[in-house]
Amino acid sequence: MPHARCLIVAASLLCAAPAAAAQQDGTTRLAAMKAAAGKLSSLHAVVRAEESVDGAVRSTRFVECWVDVKRGRVRTELRRKGCASPHLVVVAGPEGLRFQQLEMDEIAEQKLPLDLARALPASLAGELLSTAFRGDLVTLKLGGYGKPKLAPKGENVGRVGCTRLQFTGNGEVDLWLGDGDQLPRRIRGPLPPAPNGPTVVVDESIVLLEPEAKLARVAFEIAVAEGRRLPEPAAVRERWSSPPPERERWPKPEAEAPDFAALDLDAHPHRLGEFSEEEVVIAFWLAEDGRSPALAAEAEKAWLAAGDGKPHFIHVAAGDDREPAALEAARHDLKAPVWVAGSFPEDAFRRWKIWSCPVFVRVAAMQVVAISDDVEEVRRWLK
Repeated sequence: MPHARCLIVAASLLCAAPAAAAQQDGTTRLAAMKAAAGKLSSLHAVVRAEESVDGAVRSTRFVECWVDVKRGRVRTELRRKGCASPHLVVVAGPEGLRFQQLEMDEIAEQKLPLDLARALPASLAGELLSTAFRGDLVTLKLGGYGKPKLAPKGENVGRVGCTRLQFTGNGEVDLWLGDGDQLPRRIRGPLPPAPNGPTVVVDESIVLLEPEAKLARVAFEIAVAEGRRLPEPAAVRERWSSPPPERERWPKPEAEAPDFAALDLDAHPHRLGEFSEEEVVIAFWLAEDGRSPALAAEAEKAWLAAGDGKPHFIHVAAGDDREPAALEAARHDLKAPVWVAGSFPEDAFRRWKIWSCPVFVRVAAMQVVAISDDVEEVRRWLK
């Protein structure tokens, strides 16, 4: 019997060993993630963040972030799904935070000494990026998770092979880390519930990740006039939640047309100023919003029906990715030139204060003649 008892004890130890190893591996992976992030000199990432209630997506936003690891500085831009331009820019660093509400051209400031681990969550950079540099869960922390355990097998996020870490305790959160670079690719878990409110689950996934990104053109400051006193974010939060109607923010007729640069689908650069002595109709659209390129195609049909090629007609697609714009151009068999606006720092949509799409603009000799989101009005321009 003593021999049998020894066998039972040995078997129980063997069964416990893999579980302990798996838990240790999870902790090791989390430490490796923080170490990998800390070794970077810079990072550029785009995160898609979805919030769901009872399984239904309530809101989607895109968080684009540039991180200067060496200087401890962060620039973050927030864009709502279906909008061509970000509505909020935040820069954070050792001297504090500045918030710029682009829809209202207003800047707020908060003076706080921030290192990178605190600057990231303070700059609204998203749970995913904050977790990478802090090594823990910030927004999602419900009161204490257990040590992370590895999921039974690897998974893919996009085309990247990942290992999933499972956190349990007062809440359950999953974190996916890239197998090659240990950097995070996805995180999913419940936010702390509001009193008497529903449980909101946040799901953040990396859309673009560029370690050692080139930051020469990235502005880590929001300039203000010397001596200008800026309000605290709390003082303007309510005002920012309800900006004036978008039409009131567009350039007015008879105003000088804001110039901009863009690339065509063959990566050749162009400027609106090429038409400085001529008349042109511009169709601004967003590829991810299927409605807006379809309406832009309707406007182009009216232009083609006029038959003489005057005024000129150009499409300007939002973003800096050629492929979605090219797919929409092929889907709608567009004949007029298609330019891709780019995304940073001063693309066409920001210069023209365009968030929703489509928007059509009539310009003559670099002066705004008319601006509208109504295809029927564009047809009248072209008759």
